[in-house]
Amino acid sequence: MTTAMNHCGRFEVAHSRRDFLMKSAFGFGTLGLSHLLLDEALAAEAGETSNPLAPRPPHLPSKAKSVIFLFMTGGPSHLETFDPKPLLNKLDGQALPASFDPQGLSLQFMKATDGKLMASPFPFHQHGQSGLEISSLFPNLARHADRLAVIRSCHHESFIHGPAITYVSTGSQVLGHPILGA
Repeated sequence: MTTAMNHCGRFEVAHSRRDFLMKSAFGFGTLGLSHLLLDEALAAEAGETSNPLAPRPPHLPSKAKSVIFLFMTGGPSHLETFDPKPLLNKLDGQALPASFDPQGLSLQFMKATDGKLMASPFPFHQHGQSGLEISSLFPNLARHADRLAVIRSCHHESFIHGPAITYVSTGSQVLGHPILGA
């Protein structure tokens, strides 16, 4: 019988060689792992891969030289920057229409019937050849409208900021998933 130190600094009795390798994972057990990983490294150098999750070359060459992802907790609302809502402007000051299902809304501190709708106080105008609608908050940025990519297709079923922040960062409302760029 031999002894092996585990990750907590305690010694445990190993009853066999297999038990010893299993309990000393940061020792001899990693020799086998390094041999397995060496095969993958040699294949990668040769341009081959056995990993189905390995990055593949793109179908088309990329045009973008860089991407700037702005996530501003507490920043201005999309309704006041790049996402005009003409119907919201029309319903400004009114109660939520009956056509909306108040049971389906996930509101944090109020009922759907408590408040009134509020339009953006900033007017939107079309800019550039693309006709991108940008708020009057950004007159200098509006000059570069044709060089911007604005994504308006994202949505989430919760009005609550916490789950929405987790969703936009990880793609899941549940905590514990890797974040964008991880």
